[in-house]
Amino acid sequence: PEVTVAKFHVGIQSRVEDLASHLDVGSDEVQIVGIFGVQGIGKTTVAKAMYERYRNSFDSACFLVNVRDTIKEPNGLISLQEQLHDLLETKIDVGVVSAGFQRIKRERRVLLIIDDIDDKKQLEQLAIERARFGSGSRIVIIAREEALLKQLKVDTTYSPRPMNKEEAIELFSWHAFGKCSPNEKYSEHSKTVVAFLGGLPLLLTVIGHDLYGKGMKRWQLLMKCIANEEARILKDLFV
Repeated sequence: PEVTVAKFHVGIQSRVEDLASHLDVGSDEVQIVGIFGVQGIGKTTVAKAMYERYRNSFDSACFLVNVRDTIKEPNGLISLQEQLHDLLETKIDVGVVSAGFQRIKRERRVLLIIDDIDDKKQLEQLAIERARFGSGSRIVIIAREEALLKQLKVDTTYSPRPMNKEEAIELFSWHAFGKCSPNEKYSEHSKTVVAFLGGLPLLLTVIGHDLYGKGMKRWQLLMKCIANEEARILKDLFV
C-alpha cells in the first residue's frame, strides 16, 4: 500500500537526494541505513518520500509505521510480522510470535522502512537480520538517537538537516496562509515565529496550521508567548 506523503514538499527533494546517496540502490549487498534526529526534524517525512520514489525498483516494499508504539499494542507484534510476510510474499497467517520469528526469511530484493524504534529488542522481535533478506535489499531504520543505530551496526547513518530560513518561511506560509509567502500584514510576525521554531518542519506545520484564518489577536498572543518564552512549552512537546 502507498504511504501518505507530505502535502507540501518544501525542501523534501534535496533531502531525499541526500538520503538516496546513502542507499546506493545499485549495490548487490544488503545495506542497512539509519536515519536519526530529534522529533519534528522530518525523518519520517523524508523516508516516506524516498520510499515512494524507489519502491518500484525492488521486488517488494514495506513501510512499518510507528513501530515503537505499535509493538506495545495487543497483537501489535504479530501485525507487524504479518506485514513482513506480505513483503516477502509468504502470505502466512503468523498466529503466534514464535512462529513468525522463525518464518521471516526469504530471498527477495526488498525495501523495508522501519519507522520509530527506541530499543534494540524491537528489531530482534521482528527478526530483522541482514541474512534474512535477499541480495540488494535495503533496510532503513528510523530512530531519534544515533547511539541506538550504532548498536544495531547499521552501514551508514543520515540525519535530515533543519530547514534554512527560506524553506522554513515557505513551509510555514503554505500552512498559515495557503500560499508560498506570508501576507504582508503578518510578514514580520511570521519571521519571528519561524526564527523561534528553529527550522523544525513539524512545528512549522503545526503552528502554521493553527494560525490559518486567524486574526491579529491570535498572532499577538503568540508573539507575547514567544517573548515570555511561554511557547517553549509547546516546542518541548516535540523536541
